[in-house]
Amino acid sequence: MKDKRRKQGLELLKTLKNDPKKKGELEVNIFNQLFETSVWQETKIIAITMSLPFEFNTGPIIEEAWRTGKKCYVPKVLNNHEMAFIPITPDTEYEKGVFGIEEPIGEPISGFSKEALMIVPGLIFNRQGYRIGQGGGYYDRYLSKYEGKTLSLVFPQQLSEDWSPEVFDRPVDYIITKEKVIEV
Repeated sequence: MKDKRRKQGLELLKTLKNDPKKKGELEVNIFNQLFETSVWQETKIIAITMSLPFEFNTGPIIEEAWRTGKKCYVPKVLNNHEMAFIPITPDTEYEKGVFGIEEPIGEPISGFSKEALMIVPGLIFNRQGYRIGQGGGYYDRYLSKYEGKTLSLVFPQQLSEDWSPEVFDRPVDYIITKEKVIEV
């Protein structure tokens, strides 16, 4: 069931990418919701991915984080099927990672404080905070040891209740849509 929903989620995002005006409007609404939350305003540390063209555009979030004095960290996939986070600045250099995603060149940190906010990507989400990702389990493994706050930015098309999480899935603390913030 998850594989079928994963494929549907990818198709939904790729279809949305074909309507850049609609995608952009949805993103702006969701950015506004995010930037107004206390969890965003109170944190000084953001962990976030570099997005692919069909995914939620994370570039403006990184720019806003820097503009407001927050530190940003981006994941890099390691050889042992784990990921580590590397600090980024406007001067950071990147290379294509194993999945074609831009990854920073630099030294990973050992972990985050409880005050960090991780923005977790995904393809399909339910209102209990569970997500279907790309299928590698990287975030679920990382989140099993992570103690900070988590949230996901979700297009309306990505919300679905017709699937069940598995025992190793890790929910996020907040789902942010164009209309509201769902605290789980």
